[in-house]
Parts: sequence; C-alpha cells; structure tokens
Amino acid sequence: MAKTKFQLEYLLKPSSKSILWEYISTAAGYGRWLADEVIVDGDSYTFVWGDETKRAKLLVCRPFSHIRFRWDDDKSGKTFFELRMKRNELTNEFVLEISDFAEEGDRQDLVELWNSEVYELKRISGI
Repeated sequence: MAKTKFQLEYLLKPSSKSILWEYISTAAGYGRWLADEVIVDGDSYTFVWGDETKRAKLLVCRPFSHIRFRWDDDKSGKTFFELRMKRNELTNEFVLEISDFAEEGDRQDLVELWNSEVYELKRISGI
C-alpha cells in the first residue's frame, strides 16, 4: 500500500529561533522530546525508544529553516519526515511544520504520535 504525505502545523512561542532550532535539529534536542536517545554518526541518526531503535539518514539541513530525514527501512526511497520552522508574519510567533508519510490506515495513529511528541516539546521547553 502506498504512503501519502501529510503536514501538521503547531504554533510555538520560543524566546529565540536558536532555541527552537536546537530542539529540532540536534541529537541532544531530539533526546529531550522526540526519542529517549539519538546517536549521530555522520549523516546517520539512530533514534532509540526503550528497546526499539530506528535509523534515519539526514537528507537536508538548512540552519534555522528545516531538516529532513529518510528512514532506512523505507524501501521506496520516496518518503521522508521533515521539521520546518517558520515565523508567522502576523503574530511573530513560530510555526513548526511537520511533514511525514503514512499508509491510509496508519495516518491517524501517526498524527496522534506527532501531537504527543510536540506536546512534550512544548512541555519541556516552555515554548
């Protein structure tokens, strides 16, 4: 079954773009909200959740803009997940835009997972 792309947006209130970028682009940042631990070896990232590990390749990193990964188990080579930070022109607040792919039957579970992870990001960072 083919995976389709979806996007989620979350309004954040960081004190600076550097703080938000630190959380969405570094192993230490991911280890605080996205995974239990993240190990980086060149452009290979290993995300650890309890006994489960999943590897991803860093595809793009544009500082203070976005970061994109592809899971190693993606056989199609066409899917990715991306974290993009934007500034809302009207409110001057930041929007975290997450792009991901899911099979139709798995989409809602993945949306709920991202909602939970971003809730944790907001909780631990105060943004």
